[in-house]
Amino acid sequence: MSPFSGLELLATAVVALDEALTVRFANPAAESLFATPAKSLIGQPFLTLFSERSELERSLAEARSTHWDYSAQNVTYARPGREPLPLSCVVTRIDATGAAYRDTVLLAELRPIDQQLRQAREDRLVLGQQSQRELIRNLAHEIKNPLGGLRGSAQLLERELASAELREYTQVIIKEADRLQALMDRMLTPHRTPQIEPVSIHEVLERVRSLLRAEFGIELRRDYDPSLSELLGD
Repeated sequence: MSPFSGLELLATAVVALDEALTVRFANPAAESLFATPAKSLIGQPFLTLFSERSELERSLAEARSTHWDYSAQNVTYARPGREPLPLSCVVTRIDATGAAYRDTVLLAELRPIDQQLRQAREDRLVLGQQSQRELIRNLAHEIKNPLGGLRGSAQLLERELASAELREYTQVIIKEADRLQALMDRMLTPHRTPQIEPVSIHEVLERVRSLLRAEFGIELRRDYDPSLSELLGD
């Protein structure tokens, strides 16, 4: 079995190089990228495939001697009879030993530049989403702490009020604090599935009426139909 058999399954083009920077192995993705059978690539000097030979050779030698991976964004594959193909190239030194590897010392991974840019955009998107989630967590934490004090104070105040009309205002504070608490919980669990259950439209309307009365002093005349059945909602 070839020591590089696992690389044959990769969707990314990979070639193995020896000390003289000659191709010793090319996976099927490399055959497709170079539009050349592996048997024709093997034994071919790697540098002759590209336009930037002197700079690439210097960087490959550095990667080989220092064990650092080398990444190049402007390697151009000079395709015979076709327009040049911009590629990104990442080279990794092979530390494995054994007769099966012969004198192979480097693995080169090659991707079309447009694919590399697409991957970079996806990486930035993931990073932005992680930063957004962290911001939401911090914001939720800062909001939830005072909500507890706000709700508790409204409950204590409600006990001291003799008027039912004034207690309605403290109920608005308590219910709105609970609503904000539920909102923070949903922000921290964005993949929450809808909770479909029976909902009374009268209860929803009464909640809106209480908010309008508390915030704007608006009085609404109510004329509900008690025969209306409950709705299904989230």
